[in-house]
Amino acid sequence: MSDPSSVYAGRIAHVDLASRTVRHQPTSDYARRWIGGRPLNTALVWDVAPPGVGWDDPRNALVFGAGLL
Repeated sequence: MSDPSSVYAGRIAHVDLASRTVRHQPTSDYARRWIGGRPLNTALVWDVAPPGVGWDDPRNALVFGAGLL
């Protein structure tokens, strides 16, 4: 596979419910390093959630993602 980002939709939507804003990030930022849905979703949570955040903390990330299939 020459370009791993070609198998993804191309964009990641970051939705902030508190401020009611949406920003988009290209999947290519992650696709070359993390192949597959589970590793990519884990990397997103790792990058977005602050260190030491609890599972029920409002600052924690909620990620909805699909695998390659």
